[in-house]
Amino acid sequence: MRRLRFSLSCEIVESLKMLSMRGLCVTKEGRSPTPATVISPISPKQPRTPMKTTLYRMLPLAGCLAAVPLAFGQIVDDTLVQEWNKSNIYNGGKLVDRIGDSIFETTAMDVVWVGNDVKISLHTNFPFSGTTVGNMNVTMADLAIDLESGFNFKHGFAMTTHGSGSFVQGSLYSDAEWLTSQDFFKDKNNLIYGGRWQDPNGDLREAPVELKGGTQIGSGFTVAQSSGTGTTYLYTITFKDVNSSGDWDNFSVFWGTAICSNDAIYGQFARGIPTGNGHPVPEPSTYGLIAVGLLFGLAGFRRFRRA
Repeated sequence: MRRLRFSLSCEIVESLKMLSMRGLCVTKEGRSPTPATVISPISPKQPRTPMKTTLYRMLPLAGCLAAVPLAFGQIVDDTLVQEWNKSNIYNGGKLVDRIGDSIFETTAMDVVWVGNDVKISLHTNFPFSGTTVGNMNVTMADLAIDLESGFNFKHGFAMTTHGSGSFVQGSLYSDAEWLTSQDFFKDKNNLIYGGRWQDPNGDLREAPVELKGGTQIGSGFTVAQSSGTGTTYLYTITFKDVNSSGDWDNFSVFWGTAICSNDAIYGQFARGIPTGNGHPVPEPSTYGLIAVGLLFGLAGFRRFRRA
């Protein structure tokens, strides 16, 4: 497949060179300037435009599609959490999709790469303001990130400001240290929470839910809130200019929704590679192949009609 993509890319480049010689060059911005040679409309006495010429004129479309700097991945929540309370602190209870009310429901997580930007979207019912369970204020969980696409979450993103202002909403931290759901709830009577979560290998792990240490390496990243589809909220975090070195091409994310981790979601994302249970959109080179295939398919159909 890589060899095929390279071959077709070369053909596109050569075709664009020919277009440039004919006065139909394409700028880096993807706009076609005024042709150097104006081709007059075909009069009834002139022959039909050759199919080859038609293809050459349409090839800039393939070039534009191939240049789209976009890739996308989605994880639909299938992460299970284990019911814990003070009485079963050493063993835990059964594995479930969600504990408690629907306010803790998280259904999906999306990742979009656009140039050097990375956007992570969370589909959930949980509000920024948190909720009250018993006499305890349950706040939103931070985002735990592993840039090596595993379970070593050495990066963290503060979804809210907490720790007496030590961790600021919209800030990214490296060398992250975490409080787990057990740290918050292990001594609480009569409260069931997500004490552990099950990773894709079937292993049970403690849930990192709130930053307690780390080095701030970025701030001012936006968290946009909108209405979700199937959920109350859609939170979209935009990490601007974090991927110039490609460090964010492969990474994993864990989000416990709230500090109780009553509904957790975990996803591994790789740019342009189908991973997890979501629906990745093709990388730019694939768009180019699709465009070229459509062009030649249309040309074949035209030849069939003319026959």
